[in-house]
Amino acid sequence: MNLFIADKDHPRWQAADWQIKMHFGLKPSAKWPATGLGPFTIQGITCWLEPMAAPVYRERWGKTVKVKSSKHRTFGICPACNATIPLGRMKQHSKVHT
Repeated sequence: MNLFIADKDHPRWQAADWQIKMHFGLKPSAKWPATGLGPFTIQGITCWLEPMAAPVYRERWGKTVKVKSSKHRTFGICPACNATIPLGRMKQHSKVHT
């Protein structure tokens, strides 16, 4: 049973961002859509892309600036424990089950 989305050339490696985009039906160089996608089943793992959050602005040094957001947007359900995990952390989470 796959506990993470594997690289097709190196099955013990986790798939890179551009490979996951291809599974979602996007070009490797495309940006993730702001509206979200999914759900998809990739290698037995249910995955989806959450919509982008609205931008947050703060007052800094007398100027209004946009705050950088680094939130996870691609998620999957762990087949072993049904936990919702960001796809970038699936391999790290899989170590709990081995």
